[in-house]
Amino acid sequence: MMVHISNVDHHGPEGIPSMDLPVAEKILAVVGSLTRRAPSGAPYLRSLESVAELSRVSEEEMAADHLCNLVESFKVPLTREEYDGIVGVLQQLDMLDVLEDVNLLSLIF
Repeated sequence: MMVHISNVDHHGPEGIPSMDLPVAEKILAVVGSLTRRAPSGAPYLRSLESVAELSRVSEEEMAADHLCNLVESFKVPLTREEYDGIVGVLQQLDMLDVLEDVNLLSLIF
C-alpha cells in the first residue's frame, strides 16, 4: 500500500518532524516511516492508510487517536523518532492524555 508523503525533507537533525510543520504533515511523516518499515502484508497497512487519509482531510485529532490505537493494538514497533513524532503531534493537538490510555513507550526498539 502506498502512502503519499511530501518529498520535501521537513525533519530536524534527528529525523524528527520539525515543530513548525502542520500537524497533518507530521502525521504523514510518521505514517510514511511506519509504512516503509512494515513487513509485506502487515495487517495494519490499511489502517495506516486510513490515518493518512484522515490527516489529509483535516481530521488530525481523529488521525492521531487512530494512529495511537492501531500502534498499540497491532504492537507495531516504533523507532525513537516515530515515538517522538507521535508525542509531538499529541502535544500540538493538546491530546497528551491519549498516552494514558495506550502504552506506546514499551513499543520503542
